[in-house]
Amino acid sequence: QESVALASRGQRLDSSSAEWLVRYAQEGSVKGWRWEPNYAVANFYADQDNFLGAHSDPVQSIGPWAIVASVTFGAARQFRMKPVGAVRNAGPEGGRVTSFSI
Repeated sequence: QESVALASRGQRLDSSSAEWLVRYAQEGSVKGWRWEPNYAVANFYADQDNFLGAHSDPVQSIGPWAIVASVTFGAARQFRMKPVGAVRNAGPEGGRVTSFSI
């Protein structure tokens, strides 16, 4: 049975869990949440020997508040991010998100 791995916690999800994630995202769009990804990325890792090393994706072309969704299939792994460049603030309540876990 194919499973999806939550990279941030290394938890395995079965197909019903993946369906829940899709429903959760759809419910959020109905509620009017203002989350619209600029890009969506999907990776498949067959085992612990498959990985994508440290790198930097150029996101300046999609705006100062780029949102990228990443879904990882296959073997569990950690997904780490670190800020690069200048930190920008939208205002007193705004800020830069450097990591997010589901």
